[in-house]
Amino acid sequence: MAVIFKNLMTRLGFKKFYIQGGDWGSTTGSAMATLYPEDVLGYHTNMAITQGKQGGFKTMLGAFFPSLVVESHLADRMYPLSDFFAYFMEEFGYFHIQATKPDTVGK
Repeated sequence: MAVIFKNLMTRLGFKKFYIQGGDWGSTTGSAMATLYPEDVLGYHTNMAITQGKQGGFKTMLGAFFPSLVVESHLADRMYPLSDFFAYFMEEFGYFHIQATKPDTVGK
């Protein structure tokens, strides 16, 4: 999407531009700012999330074996994944609808 939007901006006649991305657009905006730093004058997001492969691996490893990643007295602070998953199940219904039936949200 970053390449498509960069091409769109170029076709519209903009050589340099500001971008904003929220929700899924934050991923596209982040990629645009990373891939085209000479073209993006500024980037604003209201959903700044970043995690590389190593971070994702450590999160999952720590969820099952926290002592392999952090000291034992920090495990509850660093890996409250059961709380996160409970919150996710209670509050992310709209996310589930968007992910599985995106056409039906506006009906």
